[in-house]
Amino acid sequence: MAANADAIYRLPNPAEIDRSLTGTDVEKIVAMRKLKKAVERAWNTHTDEVKRAIESDFTGWGQTTTVVQFLASTEPAKGYYYDERRLLVNLIEAIRTRGRKDLTIHPGYAGPRELTAREADNLGAIVTRLKVVVTDIESVNQETRLKNVFGQTKVQDARNTFRAGIDTLEKFAAGKQVRIDMIKKKEVWHSPGSAGATQMTLSSGVLDEVDDSAVIVVAHEMTHIIPGGGATGDKMYSHQAGFKTAGEQLKLVTAAYYEEVVRQILKKEDTPPFIPVDGTSPHVITPTVLEQYKVLATKLVTDAWATVYNIYDKFREAGAFAEPRSKAGLSFRWPAEELAWMKNASRMLGLSIHRRSSLQADDKNPVTPLDMALVEHRIATLSKLMTRIPEVIALPMDVDTFREDKVDGVLRHALVLLNNNRATPGVLTNKNVDKDIDLIHCLAALNDAPGWAGLMPALKAGVPARMAGYGD
Repeated sequence: MAANADAIYRLPNPAEIDRSLTGTDVEKIVAMRKLKKAVERAWNTHTDEVKRAIESDFTGWGQTTTVVQFLASTEPAKGYYYDERRLLVNLIEAIRTRGRKDLTIHPGYAGPRELTAREADNLGAIVTRLKVVVTDIESVNQETRLKNVFGQTKVQDARNTFRAGIDTLEKFAAGKQVRIDMIKKKEVWHSPGSAGATQMTLSSGVLDEVDDSAVIVVAHEMTHIIPGGGATGDKMYSHQAGFKTAGEQLKLVTAAYYEEVVRQILKKEDTPPFIPVDGTSPHVITPTVLEQYKVLATKLVTDAWATVYNIYDKFREAGAFAEPRSKAGLSFRWPAEELAWMKNASRMLGLSIHRRSSLQADDKNPVTPLDMALVEHRIATLSKLMTRIPEVIALPMDVDTFREDKVDGVLRHALVLLNNNRATPGVLTNKNVDKDIDLIHCLAALNDAPGWAGLMPALKAGVPARMAGYGD
């Protein structure tokens, strides 16, 4: 996986709005409020020109308020629920027509597809190129690059990971365990791939050509699929603060550093040595106090981002399982523990699942199209937040030394910057940025990559104490 700032807020399919606005009248109003907030996020990403065109459409529908005023109203006027529903459907259609068109509507529960014949051939060619690169890495030819990135004492460890990665990739390619993402994560999340113990998923377009870009993406992902506890995680990305100064042990278990070596080889770049701050190399630097806080804040947000990414995939799997059965009118029963994790994740992320009092263990599909869009919005917001952390230029007045328990000051500053210099409401929650910070800490604590064995048990057990009582 790879995070990036320029994420897009997609919306539920207008044809499926009624499925998202379910339950009692009160529950419908709560879901409508969440839908308005989702539309507002999408609205705010568009240019003034697009907004003016949509405002013109809105006026043409007989409205005397502006789009912003309509979206800011928390509840429909008595007796006007269906009028507001109609306006929201029209607004989403207008945003699709006037805005990004094919990147406006969230695709719902779509899962990855198998490779086409051409993509399979290209993957084979990429594997062949990577085998040559890894063989070169195992020779003395690339020893300097390995030392520069991983440190002088970690060269053989890095080589071992490269070898395990390419061997596992060959097996994945032969076993048809590489698939193509169908929800445009590359375009919307700027995530060209993801991988786990049983499957590698690449974004559409990655395997269209056998070029350096595709080889680098696959090199990153192949280190995620190593069995037996050898898989890497995503604790750091190359564009983040502290990438070059991370400790050598962290680098060994982080995919971006293996990607970096392959990139340098393919691009024939001679990059100066990465200098860690943890004392494991003869070349050590001492970062400023502010830089240390930025690195920690970035790590927390990255870990939170990866956790929501994985929760999204779990929701998608649940929805994809339930959807065809629901449409066919089949009866099946959700285990209570499965509903428990969905409700707890919903409470944390501000979805609608936990708000539906009628939700029982035999409900056909507890995950609505609105819920899928809202989870993706959290991913987008965390992605944007990563770009605000480098813009923090000063610490709070009472902070002059580095202490991990004081990192919230940097997070708060970055969140306020992202929120147009406002502390209320929050950008991740509807409370304030302090509750946003609580959510970031809770999500980061749930990150147990690369195996993710503890995520579902933790969610089934309950909402983390720091988020207790919050259930927007």
